[in-house]
Amino acid sequence: MRLLILILAVIAVHSAKLRIMSLGDSLAVGQGLVGGYRRYLYQNLQHNGYDVEFVGSSTDNTFIQMPIVDRHEGHASWNINKFIEFSPEIFENAGDLDVILLMVGADDMIEGDYADAINRWDNLLLKIASIQPSAQIIVSNILLFKSNDKVNKRIENFNVHASARVQKHRIAGRKVEFTNAAAKFNSSELQDWKHLNSDGYKRMGNIWAQAIKRKFSPNGDSYPPQVIHSKGSTDGKLIILTFSKPLSDDSSNIANFAVKDGVQIINATLDDEQRTITLHIVYQDDVNGGAGWNTTFGPDQVTIIGGVTDRTDTKLPVRAGTQIGYTNSWRFIVLSDWHSAEKYVFNKNEALVNQDIKTVEYLHHNYGGEFVMIPGDTNSGQWTKERFQRDFQKEIGNENMTAKEIVLAAGSRCYGGMLRSFRLGGYAKVLLSQGDHEAGDNPWKVGDAKSLAQPEFRKALGDKFNVDFNGQHRYNGMIGNALARPHNSTFSDTAYAYLHKNTMIVTVDPFYQESPYREIARSGTVAMKVTGDQLTWLDNVLGEARKLPKIKHIFVQGHTPVLHPVRKSRSSGQMLEGEEKSDFWQTLRKHKVDIYFTGEVRRFTSCFHIHAHKKQHV
Repeated sequence: MRLLILILAVIAVHSAKLRIMSLGDSLAVGQGLVGGYRRYLYQNLQHNGYDVEFVGSSTDNTFIQMPIVDRHEGHASWNINKFIEFSPEIFENAGDLDVILLMVGADDMIEGDYADAINRWDNLLLKIASIQPSAQIIVSNILLFKSNDKVNKRIENFNVHASARVQKHRIAGRKVEFTNAAAKFNSSELQDWKHLNSDGYKRMGNIWAQAIKRKFSPNGDSYPPQVIHSKGSTDGKLIILTFSKPLSDDSSNIANFAVKDGVQIINATLDDEQRTITLHIVYQDDVNGGAGWNTTFGPDQVTIIGGVTDRTDTKLPVRAGTQIGYTNSWRFIVLSDWHSAEKYVFNKNEALVNQDIKTVEYLHHNYGGEFVMIPGDTNSGQWTKERFQRDFQKEIGNENMTAKEIVLAAGSRCYGGMLRSFRLGGYAKVLLSQGDHEAGDNPWKVGDAKSLAQPEFRKALGDKFNVDFNGQHRYNGMIGNALARPHNSTFSDTAYAYLHKNTMIVTVDPFYQESPYREIARSGTVAMKVTGDQLTWLDNVLGEARKLPKIKHIFVQGHTPVLHPVRKSRSSGQMLEGEEKSDFWQTLRKHKVDIYFTGEVRRFTSCFHIHAHKKQHV
């Protein structure tokens, strides 16, 4: 028994974790069989000594008898464009993958521009390879349908070009492999017109397994390890290097690394996944009792002298002398009063939409940023006006919609199109605050359609910006013991807290309404204030954040400014009621919020409250 335990321990130490994402349509879900091809893929690889981890945001149709969590990224009925759009978000929380199994395009053969599908497929491969450059992408062509000669002709035309497109990516140095799965199936392995039966899923699982085994042994692939991520900690005490594959235990020897003069490496650790080495550093000034680390925004550098190798028998090394840049800082983008999203409501504006995508690409390429904050006013939002409603109903071919239905439908187009442009431009995360234009634009008259539709204005924004592609709210978690959003309140769709590295960003909705039939401010039934349930939630979430050691900064964004003076241009100049005496501002003071980001006035002003030691950026 002791000998058996020892053998198992040796296997656990030397077998590298193989992180696999199944990416595709209903065949990746496994429609028609619990676990689909993943159950057979796992059995095959596990039997051959591979330590498998399935990665993905979905656990739908999972095989619970599998001893690992059966995750995947299967999305029934998605076409290729949908995968292109959501690729940044799909991979945002996936970590660094070893294998991506990709089979998409069947839905493009049914409707739409099927003749151009191969070009969209090609662009998807490029997109995935740019986001996950160290992952091995194994891509299949499209399986033929049962008894559908018309669609099968389209599929055959697509498949004849697939291998050559993959070869083009290989020549360009991308890690893409092709498997001709379509040639290995027959109609007896289909349970219906498109989906596989048990025999078909077993065959597909084994096809994927064979393709993986051609590129990977249980201890990794045949490529030398490379650094794929590098960063410094915000306190300047760590350098964190993430590699493309698991490393040998002795890779974390401090003698393997060199840093600049005046910096000393005092320790190095290898994480449990054996992919990340953390260097613990001190500065000579710290040792000598001087001023210590000085925050800078420029890059720094670490050199791998040698000795960093993978876990294969040949111990493939990182090239000696490899220099890696890193920085201790990170950045984000703030766009106030964008007022450019109304074009997405009507289909006639395709050229303007494409220009938006190019603009966002330029922004991402030249300024970077890990997410975008927008403190409101992205559109005109005047969706309750009679002329708009008449034009919109004509656009979609339904003249019997209520005003509230029009707000929801117009918002879906507006915010969905806007998010698509930001995703295609490179930003997976956009944090939007409710502005007066997101609420229909001021004023809000007693009993009018705009006042009555305030819940729909909020829902339109929340359904697109704050719900992910699996239908789950993005901010359902906890900040300490506080909810990340005020559940079961008027503002559950538009107020939320988001943690990013060492910072918490809280978005508030300052558009308060007691009743569409009651005037409570000069602006009508809507007042600019944060009060009641939302204020209580804000107080709780800020208080909990201050208890968490990892949170070093707290930012809040809301559409209406609090402090004077504020420059403005072509704006009604709305301010939060009570301004710096308001309960909202006092709550920010109480919890030492660092910066309040706001919009509304279309001009930049930076204010500093002397007594509160609080900044407002407009």
